[in-house]
Amino acid sequence: NARGESKRYQAAQGGAALHLPLAVLVDEGSASAAEIVAGALADRGRAILVGRATFGKGSIQRVHRLADNSALHITFARWYTPSGRQIDGQGLPPAILVPSDAPGDDPILAAALAHLRASIPLP
Repeated sequence: NARGESKRYQAAQGGAALHLPLAVLVDEGSASAAEIVAGALADRGRAILVGRATFGKGSIQRVHRLADNSALHITFARWYTPSGRQIDGQGLPPAILVPSDAPGDDPILAAALAHLRASIPLP
């Protein structure tokens, strides 16, 4: 934060279905909290990002209302992925890129499902 303080949150190990592959679907509409989750899962090797680069909102703002009913959006913090990447203005790149003009009803979902099916060993 502005005072140079940081707060670290550590998740407990273990849990359900940790052995299954995980894909996170992203595109230019994925922003803010969605990027925080996607970046954390990808950086920790828990998920693969599929789609297109995210929006790139790596900052946190507060709204300060003014007397004339206008407002200022003031950036007071920036966030980083666990590996230290700052994504503001550039977004998170997907490991599996799906072009915006790819055919099909939901080509990002189709690409993610194809990757997951190939990742799960079948008997």
